[in-house]
Amino acid sequence: MSMKRAGGLVVLTFLGFLLPAWGVEAGSEADLLFSDLYRDSAGPVALFSPPRKPDGVARALEILLAGRTLPIPCASPILQDLRRHRELLGDSAREILRFMSLRPAIEQDGVRSTRDGRFSIHYTLDPLSSNALPAADRDFNGVPDVVDQVESALERSLEKISERLGYPAPSSDNRGQRYDVYLLNLGGGRQGFTVSDRDTPSTPREDSFSHMVLDTRMDADALASAVAHQVAHASLLGLSARAPSWWEEATAGWLEIQVTGNPSPHREALARRLEHLGSSLATDSLALSLGNSLWASFLADRRDGRGEEIRQIWLETSLRGGEPLLALMDEVLRRTDHGTLAEAFRDFSRWSLFTGPRDDGDHFRLGALFPPLTPRVTHTGFPSESAGTESVDPLGAAVFRFAGDGSRGGLKIRFDAETPAAVEVDLVIQPAGEPRPHLVELELDDRGHGEAGIPWRGIREAFLIVRNPGWEGAPVRFHYSGQIDPRYPFDLASFGALPSTGGITLQWATASEVDVLGWNVYRSTEPGGPFLRVNPLLLPTGSDSLEETDYLYLDSSVQSGRRYYYLVEAVTLMGLPERSLVLSTRASEGSHR
Repeated sequence: MSMKRAGGLVVLTFLGFLLPAWGVEAGSEADLLFSDLYRDSAGPVALFSPPRKPDGVARALEILLAGRTLPIPCASPILQDLRRHRELLGDSAREILRFMSLRPAIEQDGVRSTRDGRFSIHYTLDPLSSNALPAADRDFNGVPDVVDQVESALERSLEKISERLGYPAPSSDNRGQRYDVYLLNLGGGRQGFTVSDRDTPSTPREDSFSHMVLDTRMDADALASAVAHQVAHASLLGLSARAPSWWEEATAGWLEIQVTGNPSPHREALARRLEHLGSSLATDSLALSLGNSLWASFLADRRDGRGEEIRQIWLETSLRGGEPLLALMDEVLRRTDHGTLAEAFRDFSRWSLFTGPRDDGDHFRLGALFPPLTPRVTHTGFPSESAGTESVDPLGAAVFRFAGDGSRGGLKIRFDAETPAAVEVDLVIQPAGEPRPHLVELELDDRGHGEAGIPWRGIREAFLIVRNPGWEGAPVRFHYSGQIDPRYPFDLASFGALPSTGGITLQWATASEVDVLGWNVYRSTEPGGPFLRVNPLLLPTGSDSLEETDYLYLDSSVQSGRRYYYLVEAVTLMGLPERSLVLSTRASEGSHR
């Protein structure tokens, strides 16, 4: 790189900077992987020679992205990850990163100090500059309206993030100077970034001073969200510049939502995360990093919503930044009586079902505003099975959906894992017409095999959740299948009702029973119901049997001469019911209640 000063402007020329060939995750439209930032590749030579230094920020960012669209609005995680791994970069890449980390020198810099004295907002109205702000000033205070909007958003963000939630205020230096915010034109889809003023500090206890750059071409709502997001990044950098980028972006996304109360700006990232739960929580994906604000939301919403354990994780990182993050997470969760990291991830994978239309008000505080989970596969017909061998990453969870089709009998699910000790399997079953689902933890034997049956006629949908609770290691490979068994959980051989002087005696016999815990008898005075249970306690049954089993039950609470309609219901070991067809008989004239 050569550098010279001409007419008060700094002109930088980058020669021989090779455009990186950023990788794109299989199946994703426009994602970047952090690991791709450091891969050597042969590409065209890029000439970087901006006529003005501030204009060069957008151009430098474009080169770093190699012409690709930034998959999330924030460029902070890319810049911070590059800063943390400078030793993996070539000389040219380090130079452009150094340039991106400099504080921009804006032409005809108009500086606005915020009312609280915490921030300095730098901008220009120079009509010859691509960074020029609209000059509109509706309140006639001598400050462009955009600057007023930024100031208000900074104050709201600081009040929520620092004063209410207890995170440090953004720090520009150790003398308490105002924090610098620069308003530049960053190009489409890039709302801003926060970057450290120096490389990662030598000790974990040293603060990382930073500055913020915001795009000037956003509407008021997007600007408010972008300001909150970057204030969050600046605050987190004040705690630690060593945290993994996925966790920093996840926390910044969550803090932004705490300020705005609106997750919709990140709906696409959240949807991608809910579609790719099988990818590790400690992801290498830029888009999934922002989507991991769902994980932060879970940690906060399962208790008081303030996210105290999130703050504790960051405080530990600030003191022990050289230690692996996941180990710190596990320690904090244990210490705050929230279980282990693996247990928290287990609950998170279950909570992830309850977003969008499935929100039940008992899980995510803003669950109705989140997008719905997209299962890896939805099975609408049977028999069905996985497409070959599936896999799930450490701290990942694959979700498969079985849509109810009204079939009589039961859905028999079979599961086989290659590494039994490294996988957990849940069935979440939603009966039609019931508000709450049933949760079944599928037990696997020492070969990694497990089976479960679901009485299927009254089921709206069922989810198979396959979870890898390990922190590291190889993905877990598995296979599953689903098939309708018309005789599950019982095959009714006969069913009858006989009136007598003592009431009505019900007789039924099963040719086979599997997983039946007990029986209930239901009665109605109308053929279509409603049916009310007659027996006060569950009627016992024998063990699983492929031979005929006979049952008798006397209903003595009938009225003389009245017609009644009956059905019997088997309750499975899962607590799920399967009902028989309806029959009717009339009580004898001598019967009474």
